[in-house]
Amino acid sequence: MGYAAIVRCNCYRDGLTTEPPHKEYVQVDEEGVYINLDELGLTKTTRLAWYLEFDSWQMKACIHPDMHYAYEHLQNISGMANFRSTLAKLNAPRRFQALNQYLPVANSGALPIEHAATALQEINALSMEYIMAFESTKLVQVGIRHAYILDALRRVLTASLETNNPVIWI
Repeated sequence: MGYAAIVRCNCYRDGLTTEPPHKEYVQVDEEGVYINLDELGLTKTTRLAWYLEFDSWQMKACIHPDMHYAYEHLQNISGMANFRSTLAKLNAPRRFQALNQYLPVANSGALPIEHAATALQEINALSMEYIMAFESTKLVQVGIRHAYILDALRRVLTASLETNNPVIWI
């Protein structure tokens, strides 16, 4: 089990996808495109068939697989716990408020677009601190896991700012 982050593309909103099945039931919210079949009274078999048809469409609806503008595996559970522990040692609640508040603790939730720029600044500051710590060998020992998480977070936060969509934790 691990943590990943996605940023949805804007292709459906911008009219750059193929036609979805059952278009009249397709809806869009800040987390993406979905089909809403809740009020239709469909049989379980029909409902499942329509969901599978929609999922199949979504996988290839545009140039982004599964309509993900960005997808990054962040780390496994122990790696993320180690990263959070390091943030705590660096006084994250005071110094890295957006990261402290929005980093995933489960496979759900989001980092709202309103906080993406701040979180990216925090990632960049944290990266610089790691570099200085590594060079001086005094402060926090940087590991491959942390560098990987920092780079992955930088990529999804940049994608969030490019698309004006939230980072979604999965």
